[in-house]
Amino acid sequence: MLPSSDTRLRARTDCRGSILISLLLVMCLTVLTFSSMIVGSVEWSLANNSLRQAQALALAESGIEHAMLEITAAEGDLAGLLAGTDGTAGTTDDGLVIGASAIAIGAAGGSYTAVLTDNDDGDSDTSVDADGRYHLLATGAIRGVTQTVRVVLEDGAGAGWAPPYGVLTNNDVTIDAGVELVGALSSVFSNDNVSINNRRVDGGAWSAGLFDIYSSNPEIQGSVLDAAAVNDYEMAHDGQPPTDISPVDPAEFAQYAEYTLSVDGKICLPDGTVQFDTVGGTNPWGNWHYQGSGDWLLDDPASGDAGAFYVEGSVKVAGSGGTAGAPVELSLFAEGSVEFAGDFHLNSRYGGLLAVTGGDVFVSGVSDYRGSLIVHEQLKMQGASTLNGVVVVEDAADNFSLLNRVAEGTHLTDNTVIWPDLDTALAWGGSGGGLLAIEWREEH
Repeated sequence: MLPSSDTRLRARTDCRGSILISLLLVMCLTVLTFSSMIVGSVEWSLANNSLRQAQALALAESGIEHAMLEITAAEGDLAGLLAGTDGTAGTTDDGLVIGASAIAIGAAGGSYTAVLTDNDDGDSDTSVDADGRYHLLATGAIRGVTQTVRVVLEDGAGAGWAPPYGVLTNNDVTIDAGVELVGALSSVFSNDNVSINNRRVDGGAWSAGLFDIYSSNPEIQGSVLDAAAVNDYEMAHDGQPPTDISPVDPAEFAQYAEYTLSVDGKICLPDGTVQFDTVGGTNPWGNWHYQGSGDWLLDDPASGDAGAFYVEGSVKVAGSGGTAGAPVELSLFAEGSVEFAGDFHLNSRYGGLLAVTGGDVFVSGVSDYRGSLIVHEQLKMQGASTLNGVVVVEDAADNFSLLNRVAEGTHLTDNTVIWPDLDTALAWGGSGGGLLAIEWREEH
């Protein structure tokens, strides 16, 4: 029996419906496929662009570092750098401190430029400085992507930061019997409490917190105080307005180091070249020894060990070294702590600074130091050492275990002498000692 006409019509209609559904499915899958391809392409493009932006920024920062090396090597001849290699202002090489308009880096087509200019100091001339402030502009470029970094520099050479006190700290100051603070600049200020047990504080003392004098008949600011005068002095010198202490960051001084003592036991030059590899501490470099875990030891320092060092860890100076007539010149900018333990004659190598630390400073032994101690965490001096310099202690939280914050604070004990020079001026606190970076910003 043949199918009726109605049955044949329904079959054709069902086939056409099936074909239509199949076509719609194919179209949907095609759209989804193309959409996925487009999204994937966009995501890849965004990721690639982000990578190039990061690479360009790294190139710009390399340009800043290269320029700072050249500026340091110029030893203050900033007018010469502004005028360029031809020495004439207003020409195409003005401010090209890296010696070329662009430096090519790597095989991927990367490059950087770096230009030093005068800021707008009111004289309408960006090739001649009038106020000691400059702009260093570096641009990194790779495959059509650019990033720019601007650093504002301030020249404090010849001025320096004159510390307002011989001992300035955010934490408790304890001055034990036997300690002497000599000279008009040997004053003490604590943003917390002061406890005096010694007999001589020539420059006077003040505190934002409590003030206690426990010694009998102390000589303070040239006067011997009896019990009644001690009570009056305490009441007049406590509860003072706090004194601001700038954050202590040794990384700010890395650019002034002659050598970097790396966390993995290498001695590097400012351009990153490895000067010497201790091979994990196997080989000493003069009297410098790598101790492992980023720690370094300078044992019996001699003239050949002198320098300004950036330390990617902690350092201990031990033994003996230097003489009164020939002290060893040393400046330590340490991310960790610094310990001096021995009999030394040491002078600051850079900017009036003996040590700037991210951790503690502990001084013991019988030594003569000419230079100042700028400390992020805590400080203790014991023994019979004389420091011709000042002490500044930020009293940050304990990240290094050389000293305990609660137990120590700032502690001067035994026969320690603090005797700041009348001409003390430090390359710290926003000025002094050459060109310092006071602002760093990315520009897009």
